[in-house]
Amino acid sequence: MADGTDVEVVRVRAPLADHQADFADDITSPTLVMEGGLGSGKTVSAIVKMLRLADASPGVAGLVVEPTSDLIGTIFLATCDELLTAWGVPFEFRTQWRGRRDVLLLWPRTSKEVPVYLRSGDKPHRIVGFKVGWFIVDEADQMQAEVWRRCVGRMRDARARIRQACAVYTPEPGFNWTWTMFHEKRTAKMRVIEGVSTRANRWNPDEYADNLTATHDEQEQARVLEGRRSAREGLVYRRFSDANLRRCPTNPWTSGDVQLWCDFNNSKMAWCFVALVHGRAWVFDEVVREDTDTLEQANVAARYAALKMSAASSGLDEDVIRAMDEDRWPVTPKQAARAITVIGDAAGDHDEGAAGKVSYELIRQVGFTVRHKAKGNPFIEDTVLTVNVALADGWLAFDAEQAPYTTRCIRQQPYGPDGQPLKGKGSREKVKAGLDHGADCIRYGTWFHRPVHVRRGNQPR
Repeated sequence: MADGTDVEVVRVRAPLADHQADFADDITSPTLVMEGGLGSGKTVSAIVKMLRLADASPGVAGLVVEPTSDLIGTIFLATCDELLTAWGVPFEFRTQWRGRRDVLLLWPRTSKEVPVYLRSGDKPHRIVGFKVGWFIVDEADQMQAEVWRRCVGRMRDARARIRQACAVYTPEPGFNWTWTMFHEKRTAKMRVIEGVSTRANRWNPDEYADNLTATHDEQEQARVLEGRRSAREGLVYRRFSDANLRRCPTNPWTSGDVQLWCDFNNSKMAWCFVALVHGRAWVFDEVVREDTDTLEQANVAARYAALKMSAASSGLDEDVIRAMDEDRWPVTPKQAARAITVIGDAAGDHDEGAAGKVSYELIRQVGFTVRHKAKGNPFIEDTVLTVNVALADGWLAFDAEQAPYTTRCIRQQPYGPDGQPLKGKGSREKVKAGLDHGADCIRYGTWFHRPVHVRRGNQPR
């Protein structure tokens, strides 16, 4: 490996770029991170590292986490199938193995198998019930900090000769938990291989990097081509921290004060359920749907709330309730809607939806009570300040497992070039991802309860 181009792994020689060999070679850093551009070879680096760690501790389980279940198959296992087959490494994927699900079995140098548990980052509560000697989180920046914490909690097999926590990712817009963990709070036990260029991966097609350059503006190029965050992106809600990630201490569906905070759009509808309990606003669930309208969204929200309330009040399983006629549910959709107050955009009194009715007329038609600031929406700067104050003093709390989209919006929404919170041009835009939809719900709801004003001109404090 002296020349940085080859690494001997399980009796084969696999050609690697310098940064990939560097990542695989480091077996002394307790925490090892690689930040790189799109197509810089991060997943291949993760697979080589997996083999290196498995080879060091035969029989000791490891853990690999991808952002979603789909990516486990389409990215990780597909790449394993290609590379391990080419390298002659014996492996087998099993959906069930000794009571564990989704396990990749490796046979490095001995006949003693090495199980690698494959888990999805969008369900961190399932990263439980086993111990490992090492773990690798692929595309870590697309996941919650809770995923990393749970992986660290699993890494307790003392038999492992090398115990290492690894992450690879292309930074997402804004400065989220990975920036805090691996940059602001970096310790001597952490090593971060930063700024790995897309062009450093010489196995990409010749035009790949040029195409990325042509399809991203200057601000995004540093991120997607070099794996570097741009300070100009920033975060709108800078006061968000892990302290705001909390689950409601009581069942919010029976708390007696459930609200539905709403924003209205032509394509993506993102509404969040909020419980006012113990002096806090607990964002505990959400209804996020593509290509819908206000009336359809309101009906879906009422039915969803009725299902949850019925299960909470009766003790019945949700599947049992679904099998019943809705008019026999312990709480019907109409009853659920009457128990919930909708708070949202003042424009809902002026826009036009189905049958020529404005949004709030349609919502009242379903049964919800509506409250909002009748004089119209405040300045964006005021509502952003309001949310940041509520985050700083702990009034806002988010259940990231049940309301992942809303949480992501508040955590990651960046500023645009005009200095305003960036608006996604389309709900399917990959990077922007319409982060304004969920954030606007929080802005309107928080402003309704505890408005804060930015000082302007000679206005007294």
